[in-house]
Amino acid sequence: MKYAFPLRLSIPLLIFLTGCVILASAWMLEYRALQRHAENLGAGQLKITASFIGAEVEAALRNRNPAEARAAVERAMSNPVVERIDFTDPQGRVLFSSHPSAVGRHRDQLEPVQELIGALPDQSPTGDMATARLVGGARLGGRFPLRMPISPDRIVTTRIGTLYLVVDVTGELARQREALAGRMLTWVGLLMLVALGFWLLLRSLLLRRIDNLIHSVRAVGKGDFTQVPSVGGSDELGTLGRELGVMAARLRDHSEKLAYLSDHDPLTGLLNRHGFEAELDRSLRAVRRSGSRQVLALFDIDSLRVINDTQGHQAGDELLQLIAQLLRDALPDALAAARVGGDEFALLVELMPDESAESIARRLQAEMLSLRFEYGGERFGIQVSIGLVELVSSVDSAADALGYADAACYEAKDRGRGSYYVGDVDRVSSERMRGDMKWVSRIQSALDADRLRLFAQRIVPAAASVSVSDLRFEVLVRMLDEHNQVLPPGAFLEAAERYNMVQRIDRWVVERTLEWLRGDRRMRGRVASCSVNLSGMSLGDEQILERVGAWARDSGMDPSILCFEVTETAAIRNLSQARWFVDRLRDMGCRMALDDFGTGLSSFAYLKGLPVDLIKIDGTFVRDMLNDPVDRAVVTAINDIAHEVGMRTVAEFVEDDATFDALRRIGVDFAQGYGIARPLPLDELIADHIGAVNAVGGYFEK
Repeated sequence: MKYAFPLRLSIPLLIFLTGCVILASAWMLEYRALQRHAENLGAGQLKITASFIGAEVEAALRNRNPAEARAAVERAMSNPVVERIDFTDPQGRVLFSSHPSAVGRHRDQLEPVQELIGALPDQSPTGDMATARLVGGARLGGRFPLRMPISPDRIVTTRIGTLYLVVDVTGELARQREALAGRMLTWVGLLMLVALGFWLLLRSLLLRRIDNLIHSVRAVGKGDFTQVPSVGGSDELGTLGRELGVMAARLRDHSEKLAYLSDHDPLTGLLNRHGFEAELDRSLRAVRRSGSRQVLALFDIDSLRVINDTQGHQAGDELLQLIAQLLRDALPDALAAARVGGDEFALLVELMPDESAESIARRLQAEMLSLRFEYGGERFGIQVSIGLVELVSSVDSAADALGYADAACYEAKDRGRGSYYVGDVDRVSSERMRGDMKWVSRIQSALDADRLRLFAQRIVPAAASVSVSDLRFEVLVRMLDEHNQVLPPGAFLEAAERYNMVQRIDRWVVERTLEWLRGDRRMRGRVASCSVNLSGMSLGDEQILERVGAWARDSGMDPSILCFEVTETAAIRNLSQARWFVDRLRDMGCRMALDDFGTGLSSFAYLKGLPVDLIKIDGTFVRDMLNDPVDRAVVTAINDIAHEVGMRTVAEFVEDDATFDALRRIGVDFAQGYGIARPLPLDELIADHIGAVNAVGGYFEK
């Protein structure tokens, strides 16, 4: 129910109306009492006058003095309330009257008397006295029989006539009405004073306090939580005011928290993307206005997904908090620091006159390389890719600036995990986009024109217990350009991954490899392992699983010769999906290998949950292991732990005899690299393998 009338007016008005109703009721009661009083007064006057006139008329008639009877009538008429007097004989003829013209006439011929006779009850045989109210309410009439003895010696009286008398108390009633009206006006005035006094009291005790409450509630409704209601008192309004103050304080706290959360990341306490973009817009305006030099750095935590999948999200959260604190400590004078994505951080730095973006990048990279994360008794090395761009006036918006920094971060990833790249806005934005789109077109054209080619690189045993006559190799994909020149995978695979074309390439490679194994009879009994690379996007590809399942059923070859390789980063990016895919392939009899192992994390915890058969040690550790004791220790640790969990190892980037010998002494099972065999077309693999086995001195090209 809605109340449109304000309380400050409705309550006094209600009191006033209630008083008016009471006064009206009192007036009606008083008026009725006044009328009854007037009637009683008129009846009394009527009887007194009738007795007085009757006695004088009887005396005059007894003395046979009509003049005295007329004088008695005239004296009675001097009473202001007496309106008319008529005296008739027993036959109804008027003997004496206050109106001389009525004398001698019959009472039926007199209209006033007729009015009186009509109002009185029927005359009884004895002629009893009767009174009645006449028209007008303040006039009363009566009929009074006059009796007297006709002789002195007789006691029984005889009726000698009838007295008709009319009195009018209208004047008295009018005076009483005026007095009543005066009293009512006085009461109305008093009522108005009471209503005004009550309104003033209400205003003093309630309305001002209610106004304060209304003002405070309106302020709170508009988002101003600083308005604390000043109500006071220990009554209900005081309690309401205090509770409203508590509510406003809580709303203020919640509002401040919401305002903080709208611009800040609750986990790290840094700005979120929304808050950082606001700071970035201010910096862009400063760059345009004053030409200040500012650098935007974007950090991609390459190791976060691994931590989340292997150690749980709580460990990932602790890593994010650690990196946030590192950013605060590394550059405490930074204009803004933010977490702009799940695994991305951003930093806005103003350059000093003697500083460059390159020096900031080196400083940040050194801080990140020194970071070690410990959780659950294990220690992890964290890899962070950093992309930096210097803000210029041509950058239109914060979103564009972040896009340029993101492109620079991709370039840093291309140079290797944990690297940095300082890019120029124009070059980073235009060249990368144009280059990627150009490669997309070329890849699409190569797929349509069947210009992809399969190459293979042999893998040889390093341990003496493994037969060297068995053929082991990794299938590699190459692309022919428009002039039939062979392009390496590094030239086109990244663009294929970025624009979701790599899954088509994976399917093409798997299908052609299976056809080659099925079609060349020389493969039977010779091939011990055929490794095929899959991208992270193909993990869970039902079409690949169907092709492999059909080959395993129909080819007649041992399905264990087929080994699928996925990179460490791709596998742990979606560990549950990878585990499901590996289980499906292993159920078919195929094997799985984890490629580039060691680049994502130095933790091996997830190996227990990912049932692979082979670990391929990343070549960045193998290449310099003879000169770098840390790399050698990493290779040894990976090999030992892999053997502990029942997996074999393959060392990549083996380029000379000394490295091969060192790997053999460590106990690595297999080796692969340019020092053993360069990639060659798949059709030439068998002949090359036979020649290598028969060659004196082993596998290395001289």
